[in-house]
Formats: sequence, structure tokens, C-alpha cells
Amino acid sequence: MRNSELAAPPQFLAKPGVMEVLLCAITAFTYLGTLSFGFIYDDNVTIVRNAAIQSFRSVPQAFHSTAILHLYRPLTAFWMCANYALFGLKPAWWHLATLALHVLITYLVFVVTYELVRDRSTAFIAGLLFGVHPAHVENVAWVSAANDLLMSALLLGSFLAFLSYRKEERNGALGLSVALFASALLTKETAVVFPVLILVFSWLFAAERSETWRRAARSIQASAAFFGVLLVYLMARSFAMRNVVNGQAAVPSWKTMVLTWPSILWFDVCHLVLPIRLSEFYALRYVADPGLRTFVFPAALLIAIGVGGVLWTRRLKYAAVAQFAGAWILLALVPVLYLRGLTPDDFVHDRFLYLPSVGFVILIALAIRQLPGSLTEPGKSVMQPAVFVLLALAGMVGTFSNQLPWASDVLLYENGLKFVPESSNLKDNLANALAARGRSAEAIRLYQEVLERDPRFWRSNYNLGHEFLKAGKNQEAEEYLTRAVQIDGTDSDQYIFLAMAQWRQNKLADATQNGERAIARSPQSSGFHYILGMILDASGHRDRAISEFKQELANHPENTPARDQLGKLQLSTN
Repeated sequence: MRNSELAAPPQFLAKPGVMEVLLCAITAFTYLGTLSFGFIYDDNVTIVRNAAIQSFRSVPQAFHSTAILHLYRPLTAFWMCANYALFGLKPAWWHLATLALHVLITYLVFVVTYELVRDRSTAFIAGLLFGVHPAHVENVAWVSAANDLLMSALLLGSFLAFLSYRKEERNGALGLSVALFASALLTKETAVVFPVLILVFSWLFAAERSETWRRAARSIQASAAFFGVLLVYLMARSFAMRNVVNGQAAVPSWKTMVLTWPSILWFDVCHLVLPIRLSEFYALRYVADPGLRTFVFPAALLIAIGVGGVLWTRRLKYAAVAQFAGAWILLALVPVLYLRGLTPDDFVHDRFLYLPSVGFVILIALAIRQLPGSLTEPGKSVMQPAVFVLLALAGMVGTFSNQLPWASDVLLYENGLKFVPESSNLKDNLANALAARGRSAEAIRLYQEVLERDPRFWRSNYNLGHEFLKAGKNQEAEEYLTRAVQIDGTDSDQYIFLAMAQWRQNKLADATQNGERAIARSPQSSGFHYILGMILDASGHRDRAISEFKQELANHPENTPARDQLGKLQLSTN
């Protein structure tokens, strides 16, 4: 009886479909808490305040411009529009859709691994470790990061279709594979590495292993269609982004990029192997000179890992699969090494590890399968299942703990400041989040901390002035808004807020001038003409005030206060 009870779990796992259902269920359970999260961070720009996602009419434009997301990702834009059409601004449903994508990808990792090794236990290990890997928290808990999930799902589907084509040589499967790859490109540009991945796979698994030239020819032939699609995509993307100007002030040189690569790759290795303290924000910076800590040590460690990995994979039963998994990791990381395409000093993120981690979990699964024991055969050593269970439990615990900061903006920025405590941007963002929750005193203190360190930090001058204006401290509001204007005079809102602060202090000439400056920079903005009209009315310029109220209603007929003021002035004039 006792032996049969011990044998029951392995026998249960061996039943058809059990592993697939189990890994999907565990993955979904691990991220169930994200369904209570709201919109945070860039969600407010890409979703909440993005009028372009509120209609499918804007989607066709996304295929030939950077409409909707300000990037050339038209199918990601379609995903956003579809979510809005189905769920509106109910974040729980957006999170559910994102979680469903992650569960689907977890299942696809299982299927891909099985197709490579034809062993369900190896596939189960890889799939479950992928599903609960803590480095994926950013991708799953933050709905604006859905582009990585969409791309990964489409690329895994494309790869499975390509495997089907190789097995049966059906042109339909190849066409499906190419179409899915093209779709992946339209979700995120980092999918550009996939044709090279197909080339490497075709080389490693070529039938003519002794004839180099024939292997090369077959590999090029197998990947040619993918490279063709890539060429068309690059031309379309170049056309769509023809008017996009790179506004980044600090563009690193090639020397700086190359010197920074070891630090980036070592960061990625650490977060794949030991993802214990995660954040949206990290303090990694450009490396301008090859120092010991920033260049020599990480480069030496990476070389040691690479050499050890090559030697280890040669001893495996599935040596070609292990080599392909290693190539998957490296190739999927290549796009994020082009630092000119990323925000300066903000170029490492855990979300960039989503696709590379597919290769990583396959390698880990192959390593675990080398240990004594079996997941499905009772009576053998328990080492293999014990190691797997420990890793899976560690992944679940890590995922539970690391997803908590994504529950709100305040928690996200507070967690980020643990990693980058001197960041003016983070402190300003945290102050904004606190202000939005009515915690004005804490917000003001943080703005002041930023300005003590950097008095010319425009955003905190502007935000502090706005916060004082809301609190009725008009003199203080005028002081900081005036400073903001002196630092950077391009923003229109700061002028209208400055005009309001001066109006409340009866500085009507100055208020009129700043109201006019605001309108000159943004004549269609809601409320601008109304506020200037109120200032002009207080100054005794009724005719001009009437003109401003009329203009406000012409631009924004829903503005009831403007309509009421116009009626009062017209009535008193008559």
C-alpha cells in the first residue's frame, strides 16, 4: 500500500495532458494577485490618457506611422485597441488578458522543448520553470509590457510551424511560420534576430553534418524567406519612422557601447540565474573606460561561463539542443545591446529577459535531467524531482514577492529608490504618485529634496509649483512656476498655472501676459481661453473676456463654466 501511494504522483504525471494542465494552472495561480493591480507607470500614457486606442479607426495608420504608441508596433497597437474595446479602462481585465498570454507562452515553451527532445519530463521542467521565473514579473504585472509577450508567443508559434515544415516539408507550414514571424516583427522590433536563429538551428540540425558547404547552403535556403520578410519590415519601419527625431541628449559612442556590454550581459546572467531583488529601475550606467569592476571582471566571468558552457554541452545527450538553447539566449539579447535605441542610463530591464529565458530554461531542464531519478518513474533516486521542485518553489516565492511593488505607482517608485536612491526622476515620480493620492505634504517634501540637490530640475519646479497652487499657496506657486519657466519655457501648462497663481494675487497684468503665452503655445488646450477670459474680466476688459469665452466654447463646447460666464457677461452688457 505504501509503495503504491509513493508511486501514485509519478504515474499521475505520466498521464496524457496532466503535465500541460498542471504547469498552466501553477503559472496562473502564481500571478493571480496581479488581477487586483491597477494601471501604473507608463500605463497612464499608453492606455489611460491615450485617446488613440479608443477606436480601431486609428489602427490602419499604425502600419505606416508611429501612431498610437509613438513606436512602429502596429499589432501591439491593435492589441491595445482590442483590450480597450473589450474592457474599457477596467484594469483587472487587462491584467487577465496579459496573464492569459503568459500562460499560453508557458504552454508553448513546453511544446517547443518537447519537439526538440521528445521527452515530456524535460518539457515539463522547462515549461514550469519558465512560467514561474521571477524575472518575468515585469512583463506580466505591467500591462504596457505586453509587447514582449505578444512577440514571444508569435515567435514560438513560428518556430513550431518551422519544425513542422522540416518534419513533413509542407509549404503551408513554412508559410504559416513566415507569417507568424512577420506578425512578431509588428509587435516589437527585437524579433529581428529570429531569421538568424532559424539559420543557426538549420546548421546545428542539418542532415549533412560532414559536408560544411552543403550544411551552409541548406541553412541559408531554410532561412531565406525569413530574411526576405525582415528586409521588407526594415524598409516599412524606416518609412514609418521617417519623421521621428531622436530626442535623447546623450547618445553613446560605439566605444562606450562596447565597453558597457559586459556589465549588461553580466546583469542579465545574474537576473536569469538568481532573480532575488528585482526592480523596474537599476543604477547601471555607461562604461566610458575599461575599469576592473565595470569591464574586466564581468568580461572575464562571461568568458569563463561561455567556455564552461561549450564544454558542458558537448557531453550532453542532446548536445545540439543545448547549443541551440545557448544561441537562443545570446541572439535574443543582441538587440538590447544597441544602446542608442534605449533611454540613456535606463538600458537594463528584466522584461528584456523574457524571450532569452526560453533558451535558459531549456538548458536548466537538460541539466536537471542529467541528475539521478525521474519525475515519472517511481523507485529511482529522488534527486532529480527534488531539485526541480525546489527550483519551482523558489521561483513561485520569488515571483510572489517581486510582483508586490507593481501593485501601485507608490510601491513601484519606493522600491525603485532602494536601487537608485539619488534618482531625481524617481523621487519626482514618487512625489507625483503621492500627490495623486492626496498625500500632499509628503509630495512637497520629496519635490523639495530633489530641488535641494538640483535646483534646476525642471519637473520638480513645475510639479511643486502646481502642488502649491492646488493648496492655495499662490505666492509659493508663483515662485516655483516662474523658475520652471526660466529653466525651460516650452511647456504651455506652466504658463497657465503661473497665470492662475498671479490672478489670485491680483497681479492681473502679469497673469494676462502668461495666459496669452500659454495660448500661444497651445491654443486648443482645454480651459486656457476660459482662464484668460476670467483674468480679463477681473481686469475690466469685458469685450476681450467675451471673445475668450467664445473661443473656449468653440474649441470645447462642453465647458459649462465658460458658457455660464459668457451668459453673465452678455446679460450685464445688454
